[in-house]
Amino acid sequence: MLLLCAAPAPADDVGSAAAALESRLLAPCCYKQTLDFHASPLAEELRGEIRQRFAAGEPEATIEAALVARYGEK
Repeated sequence: MLLLCAAPAPADDVGSAAAALESRLLAPCCYKQTLDFHASPLAEELRGEIRQRFAAGEPEATIEAALVARYGEK
């Protein structure tokens, strides 16, 4: 049962879940645009990290909490 819970997510699910989270989080380099639209190197890096973490099976709440802890509530 644990293996099923920790199994990597299918690519379609990863893309959809990542896009939803990226559309809600502001880029921490300027706090003016969401990660899905911002074109900075940091935003690109964070999009990659989000997709990698979803692909590894991490829940959205865990990923979001880690980013908030790193960059703050703003």
